[in-house]
This record gives sequence, structure tokens and C-alpha cells, in this order.
Amino acid sequence: MNKLKIGILHAPNTLNYGSMMLCENAIYYLSKIIPNVSFIVLSNFVEETETRLKDAIGIDNMGVRHQTPPSQINRISNKLSFLVDKVVFRYGNLTKQLNDCSMIIVLGGDDISEYYGIFKLLDMLLRLRYLKRAGKKIYLLGQSIGPIHSWRIVLARRVLATMDKIYHRGSRSYNYVTDVLGVKHNSFFSSDLAFLDLPRQNEAFDIEKYNIQHQRYITFVPSGFWAGYSNNYEAYLEGLIGIANYITQKCEALDMRMVLLPHVLRWTYDRELVKEMITRMRNDRLLAINDVLLPFQARAILGSSYFVVTQRMHGAISSLQTGVPAISLSYSVKFLEVIGEYLGLPELVVEIRKGHFGEDIDKVCSAIDWGLQDVTGLKAKIEKAVSKAKIDASIQIENLAKDMIS
Repeated sequence: MNKLKIGILHAPNTLNYGSMMLCENAIYYLSKIIPNVSFIVLSNFVEETETRLKDAIGIDNMGVRHQTPPSQINRISNKLSFLVDKVVFRYGNLTKQLNDCSMIIVLGGDDISEYYGIFKLLDMLLRLRYLKRAGKKIYLLGQSIGPIHSWRIVLARRVLATMDKIYHRGSRSYNYVTDVLGVKHNSFFSSDLAFLDLPRQNEAFDIEKYNIQHQRYITFVPSGFWAGYSNNYEAYLEGLIGIANYITQKCEALDMRMVLLPHVLRWTYDRELVKEMITRMRNDRLLAINDVLLPFQARAILGSSYFVVTQRMHGAISSLQTGVPAISLSYSVKFLEVIGEYLGLPELVVEIRKGHFGEDIDKVCSAIDWGLQDVTGLKAKIEKAVSKAKIDASIQIENLAKDMIS
């Protein structure tokens, strides 16, 4: 069989542990099925991405390229050549970087939606359109697609109809694409790839170096994406401190510690938010783990927690995947879709209304109270739900591999 080279999009920043989990699992599990396969990952941080992925996966069948090739424009200023490359040649450059890849994987998330702005949605759709016109086979994995409004619906319908396969991580996305957008022939119901074990997940990781012990702490994963939760940063920070103080009270009653764990260390600055929370709270039971970790290490910390409260979706998935109850603070339908509906655990999702963040803190505290009252019972429900998610994720990989080599 000829060597198959697969391009991977949506892993530009491995300091986003969720994004990196999806990338390493796609590479690791496809490599176990497809012989002679190699991967090209596009990233904004080439050397860092390659080093971290190879360290996380333990195999060497990948390369990393910059999302934009070196500029060919030599007669104008660096600033102007950067602008021309990023705007005028944006999609041509993308195709050029993946020229030797016959197949493209677009990793999951909720990027094909309007949660992050209309421009980002249009950019995503145009990327897919240009790659398809270049003759690539394109597979969308673990997607939460929508909502999309107005004239963008027409573009989304046309682009998504050309995709080879779309794997949805919940019924909302599947129904939205098949029923609302009317694209029915290429959608498959699946789950998030992060429900699978990470390649190094079973390796020992010493959490005690952080002065914490197995199941003797509660972890809070806050999000630096404050604009998704509140219209005012200061009100947002005060709200998070209120939640953290409430968790700390619970820790005092249980004689436990509380851990703040950033999950995205670049672009949304979870780590800086955690540092500010630590400075303002000043509590002896509170500690922050601000080290740059590999995803399996972050998962080990979450998986050794007694209980987790998280604003990061893949922080929730890592907790649940390891059997730890996790309350998710939701700013988008992806939380309810994946955790509430797909896993059948809606009680673990607290919907946060952007204009009423402060008012919704009481709902968060009530959910924490409820969850801590029956940790053992929750674990049994979580184990059953996650078992199904692992099977669906494995089927997704097997189905994808079969299609690629057929």
C-alpha cells in the first residue's frame, strides 16, 4: 500500500489541552489501524507543537508546518507582506501548505458556529471550500455545528454538503445539519475523541509534588474566555472568586484542598486569571497548578480529584472519562449537547446567562451541593455513560480509517 499522508487542522495551539487531546488521539489511534500513514499538523507554533505531540504520543510519524508559508513577497515591508499573506493569499497559502496531503482531518469543536463571531465562521467555511476545490477528501471529526444565522446558512449548507464525512458529537449538531441545513448524506452520529484514553494516560504521574493527594482535593478549571460568560470582566472575576470561595468552604468541611487548574494557556489566558484569583483570595487551602503540562498530566490531576467544577469542556470530559463527577458551567450548547444529552447527565450542566452571570452563581453553588451529596451514585452513572462514549469514539476512528484506505 502506498504511503498515506493526512493533514490535520484545528490543532494550532497545543497549550490548549483540549485541542491537543483531540490531535494526539486522532494520530495515535489512526496510526494503529492504517499502515504507512503519516500526518502533517498545521500550527502557529511549529517547534513547540512538534515537540509536545511527539512527547505525548511516543511515535514519530508526523511533521508540523506553519499555517502560513514563508512570504514570497520581498519588495514591500514586513508588516505589509504579512498583511498580504494573511488576507489576499490566505486560502491559497493554506492549500499550498497541505499540497502533498490527499486527505484532511478537521478536528472537532464548535468552530462551525457563531459563538466566536461571524468572521471566524466565514473563515472556517472558506477554508473548507478552498481545500475541497483543491481536490482534498475532508473529514470533520467530533463536531458541534451551529447555530448559524441569516445569509451564512446558505454558505454553510453549500460547504458542508461537499464534505466527505461529518462526525457529530451529539444529536443537536446532527439534527441541525441534517434537518435545519438539509445536508443529510454525509452525517454520522459519534462522540468526542477525548473520551478515548490518551496515549500516555496509564503512565504514572506524581501529583503529590504539588502537595495534593489522591481524592483529597476539589479542582476548579476556570476559563479566561470571560466574554462568553459576562459583559464585564470585573463582574466576571468577582463571580469566579465567589464560586471558588464556596468550593473552599466545602473543602474545609471535608478537610480537603482546592486546586485551580488552567486548561488553556495561550490566547484566552486561563493562567493569568488563575494568578489573579490566587492573589485576591489568599487562602491556605487554595493552590494553583500553573505548570505547562501535557494533556495526560492534566487528566491525571483531574482524575485524582474528589470532585471537579469546570468552565472548560475538555476539562469536564477528562474528569468524566476518569470517573470523577464534574459540574460544567456552560456558555454554549456544546456542554448540554455532549454532557447533558449525549452522556445523559444534564444535572451536571449549569447554563450561564451572559447578561446575568452574577445571578447565576447561586445555581452553580446549588449544583455543587447536589453533586457532593452523592458522589458515589454519580460515579456509577458516569462510568456507564463514558463506556458508551468510548465505544462510539472507537467506531468513529475505525469508520474513518476504513474510508481512508478504501
